[in-house]
Amino acid sequence: MVKDENTIKTSRASETRVKNDRPKVWTPPSSLDAPPAPDGFRHRWIRAESVGFDDTKNVSGKLRSGWEFVRADEYPDSNYPAVKDGKYAGVIGVLKNEKKLLQTILLRNSTQVCRSAKRGRLV
Repeated sequence: MVKDENTIKTSRASETRVKNDRPKVWTPPSSLDAPPAPDGFRHRWIRAESVGFDDTKNVSGKLRSGWEFVRADEYPDSNYPAVKDGKYAGVIGVLKNEKKLLQTILLRNSTQVCRSAKRGRLV
């Protein structure tokens, strides 16, 4: 076998696609996919049940603050998980270790709620 001294060898590492890809924006992992919020609104997952017990304090506090439940029928072309029965029937929600429900609020109200919470007015 004759070696050609004019042959340029490239390393295998230079052949990978990683160098050609654009940098990707990191997003935190989430098993709670939610529909995009309409313009002027914000969505948020809230805890409704933990370890088999209803978290009525958390749910009622959010409702008093202006948050409303997002119903699955508001997104008819999508297949988001919805609660099948009980008092939250039809609301987009998941049950893994604890029951989480999707709520929405107007952005204008959201900023007022956040400011009020920072001042210590919300429990």
